Amino acid sequence: EAGFVSNQSTCVPCPAGTMNPTRAGTVCLQCATGWSSAEGSSACYLEEESANQAWEFLTIAASAALVVSLLTLAVCAARMHVRTAKLDRPDIGEMPIGSWVLKWVGPHVHERLTAPQVVSRSRSSFGSPMGASWRLRGNAPGFWIVNASPFAVRFILADSDVDLDAESFTKAFCTNVSEFQIQLFSNAKKPRREWERLGEKQVVKFITKETDWQYTPTAQDNSGINPVMYESSVVRMSLPDPGDGRCLGHIKMTRGPGGLLLLMWSPPHTLRGVPFPEFERFLNEVIDFPETWECPDVDGGGRAVVVHKRPGSSKRNMYDACQHLVLKKVACLDASYAELCTDYGPPKLFISHVWRETAYNTRSAVAKLKEALITRPWDTRLTRKWGSKAQSFSHDSLDAQFDYRVWFCTVCNNQSRIKEELGQDVQYSPFAQVLSLPSCQRVALISPFLALERKWCNYEFCAAKHANKTVLMVTSEGIVQAGQVAPKTLDKLSRKIVAFNCERSTCTSPEDEALINEAIQRMGGYSALNTELTQIFHQAIDEAHAWAKKALDRIQCPDDSDSC
Repeated sequence: EAGFVSNQSTCVPCPAGTMNPTRAGTVCLQCATGWSSAEGSSACYLEEESANQAWEFLTIAASAALVVSLLTLAVCAARMHVRTAKLDRPDIGEMPIGSWVLKWVGPHVHERLTAPQVVSRSRSSFGSPMGASWRLRGNAPGFWIVNASPFAVRFILADSDVDLDAESFTKAFCTNVSEFQIQLFSNAKKPRREWERLGEKQVVKFITKETDWQYTPTAQDNSGINPVMYESSVVRMSLPDPGDGRCLGHIKMTRGPGGLLLLMWSPPHTLRGVPFPEFERFLNEVIDFPETWECPDVDGGGRAVVVHKRPGSSKRNMYDACQHLVLKKVACLDASYAELCTDYGPPKLFISHVWRETAYNTRSAVAKLKEALITRPWDTRLTRKWGSKAQSFSHDSLDAQFDYRVWFCTVCNNQSRIKEELGQDVQYSPFAQVLSLPSCQRVALISPFLALERKWCNYEFCAAKHANKTVLMVTSEGIVQAGQVAPKTLDKLSRKIVAFNCERSTCTSPEDEALINEAIQRMGGYSALNTELTQIFHQAIDEAHAWAKKALDRIQCPDDSDSC
């Protein structure tokens, strides 16, 4: 058997240090160095010292293999980083630099960013001899300069001048990006939209200094219960009047990763109208925002409480939206929601609303407005006084909806600079400026029962009437003048109007209340305001009544004969 060898007629065990693995063997095999065996063994076994040596060898071999693997991964990662760096440009939103720019300029502007062919003119040895194609690679030396405005811009840096067309970017080289000059020109090409242009042959010059860069709004705006800290330092400069009656808004700049310099345009209030579908998206975002909001409130006893409003809650209002959505998403970038998240433009509809009205009810009222004004256009003149011939056209396309823009203060005002934007005279406030626009054809009053209690809404009614705008009363049921509101609601509205006195309406801010009081005095005082508001509501209820009377007349005179 194994471990033994045949010696004539007997089996003899293999001596220690040898072995025989087979049963028919005639010779015992000597164990190798470092190996041993007992007498009669069929195999040799590794000695303890040799086993340790073998284990050390295997450990070294495994370590070497691991080092080689790690080096290989490092090389691959370095190659991937180089490839990623080449693509890390301001116009690629999936990359770090592009993602940062996208957050600050919004998706509408970001998708239009392009790389120019001519990028800089060196004035000293600091200028780079590289070609334009190399400069536009993410891993090229220097820092990005992005012109996200609709104007042509020249950056006069310490070491070179950089010319950029509207909505373009390049790389530049400079030893100081805190203090420099910029010049704005009318876009050489025809502006994408007429309002995105400077005056003819107009050149605007600015000089920035290190002290101009700020992380907070003005001290007046940042003294409230929700102070704002910008995510990066910002310089904001007012654009001069081009001389044709237009307000051009502001130019603002901020600095990003790797010394990136970003220039943006902040449009004036008169251009911050929000397309109807994007306004509806905002209301949906407020209602369905996937976080539980802790919202301050007052209980029945007048005590301050905190209410938890979960996603989908029908109780969220514009105070909640401003605190938990607008301030955190866009105000921290020194912008309004309209200019950052929507395809803004001149508004056609001014929406007057009360902040404590729920977003849920506002959304229902806005849906009625869209149906009446866009999807199936309804003419406010279709009453007894002006006739009843229905319009024969409709605008079902998305183009018509996106072309119809609304002005809603929560999204159209920069909530980080609200006191600065409101100013010291109500007649020059954003509300008055928008209401005076020729493009703004109508004013919609959301939830008139609540609006009668607020001084801002009362002022907006009268400003709309003085500007000869059509005022629509809108509830979650529909438009009062269109006959969409139940008679019981009209009765309730009339009772409120009879007992109404504008002087008893309230205002959250004492400063705003003082401004409104002063404006009302210039308009004839509270007595005149009460009369004008009563006339507005009387006309709305009268037009609603006209629809009911029209239906009754049709039943009484089905043939519309002259005898009826």
